[in-house]
Amino acid sequence: MKRILALALLLGLVALAAAPAFADTPAQKAPPKAASQKLYVCTMCDYASDKPGKCPDCGMNLQEVNKADVSYTCTMCGVSSDKPGKCPKCGMTMKMKVAEPKTAAAPKAK
Repeated sequence: MKRILALALLLGLVALAAAPAFADTPAQKAPPKAASQKLYVCTMCDYASDKPGKCPDCGMNLQEVNKADVSYTCTMCGVSSDKPGKCPKCGMTMKMKVAEPKTAAAPKAK
């Protein structure tokens, strides 16, 4: 009986010690999921939010962009994704990239 109690106590301690390893930690500052097509980003430190305001990291004003214009790229391998996270090839954190807005071409003069 004492062995069973000691074993149960040992297993409980191992489970408590391993719990932080399985904690849900974000790989990168990801925007909250929202139905809106707008996203507010800080181009200095890869912060994104669904609300306008200032970047909590550097204090710059967040810029409004379309979600479709935001992608994530690995600076080492060039792998692109529409979601933040780690590169599947090398494991580096992927950097946010915002596409430049397209402007209408001016008509050529004759």
